[in-house]
Amino acid sequence: MRAIAVLSRLSLQRRFGSVAILSVLLALSGTLVLAVIAGALRDGTAMDRLRSASRPATAVVLPNIAQSSVTRYAVDWHRIAALPEVAALAVTSINDPYEIKGIDFGDVGFPAASPDAF
Repeated sequence: MRAIAVLSRLSLQRRFGSVAILSVLLALSGTLVLAVIAGALRDGTAMDRLRSASRPATAVVLPNIAQSSVTRYAVDWHRIAALPEVAALAVTSINDPYEIKGIDFGDVGFPAASPDAF
């Protein structure tokens, strides 16, 4: 038994550098694997966390109806907002003429026309 211990110690002394390098590489690869697993788990819940934080629209309605001269909007959005299926409603503007200095109209998209959009 003592001979095996002596031979092991001599072998370890001769190969100490390569054993140390292999140990460091093993530790680095283990750390990389754990980081990849943690990132994959976090990535799997990214959309759920974004939905809970941002209240995204689940439906967009663009009625193709001309505006009347009496009301600003062609559709009575108050009646639609009162429907039990509607949790929140935000009105946007498509035809209103506006100009923002330094911003092209194509970059703006649909500007918010009600504070509920925010």
